[in-house]
Amino acid sequence: MTRLHRISLSGATLALGAVLVSSPALAQQPAPSPAPAASQQQAPAASMVEGELMSVDATAKQLVVKTAAGQEEQIRYTDSTKVTGGQSGVAGLANARGTQVSVTVTGSGADRVASEIMIKEKS
Repeated sequence: MTRLHRISLSGATLALGAVLVSSPALAQQPAPSPAPAASQQQAPAASMVEGELMSVDATAKQLVVKTAAGQEEQIRYTDSTKVTGGQSGVAGLANARGTQVSVTVTGSGADRVASEIMIKEKS
């Protein structure tokens, strides 16, 4: 090879190397952050419904609470709903009709579920 060809070949190699190094497509990109695990996601916000326990449907696992504003709130409950202040837990809800209750509720609309029902003593 002649001297001119060696210089041209060396120059072409250097030019190609410079293009590859400065190319943004080939630059190292940081790894994307992993999505938060399901256990790290926030639980839905809870709300409170207070009023008189009007009715309990044990078959449908629903209760109706009449608020001080006169609005009737229908709320589902489950076997794991914590019941305090009454007798026999969830099974004793039917005996608590007419008493004042505070119900901690998660979800919205038809998906509202009581996580805790506190039955207040009759005065």
